[in-house]
Amino acid sequence: MLTTDKYSSTRQAFLFWSNLAKEEQKQCFSGQSKNIIGQYIEQLLNIILQGLSITELDVQHDAEMEEDDDAKWTVMRAALYMLGEVSPLVGDAIFNQVMAFVSERIQKDDWLNQYVGMCALGASLKGPSSSLIYQHCAPLWNGIF
Repeated sequence: MLTTDKYSSTRQAFLFWSNLAKEEQKQCFSGQSKNIIGQYIEQLLNIILQGLSITELDVQHDAEMEEDDDAKWTVMRAALYMLGEVSPLVGDAIFNQVMAFVSERIQKDDWLNQYVGMCALGASLKGPSSSLIYQHCAPLWNGIF
């Protein structure tokens, strides 16, 4: 089981990469991007998806640390934030993998996995093209409703 210190380090690592992605977005507008996020996107996406899978521990952690503001910034929330920041930088590149994760989570019976899947979908929508979003989401919505 992860300890509070490991949660803190994990959240800080997600925040570091999220801030780096924000800075890179600014650099893209000025034409000076070094594409750091793009160079490491495979590794970063694996870390993001792993972070999204820590939900049960986060729930317990939140219950134990309710009074501490940092405790509300869970690993799952930090991973979602990072996904939202890297998505615009990589466009369509990660959407297939994210959608595989989303589909897997949404099809599970428990609400927590479904919630994580829907949050991951929402966080990833800033980057991919609308045609790719439609291609993946239309069958998903048909399966849900």
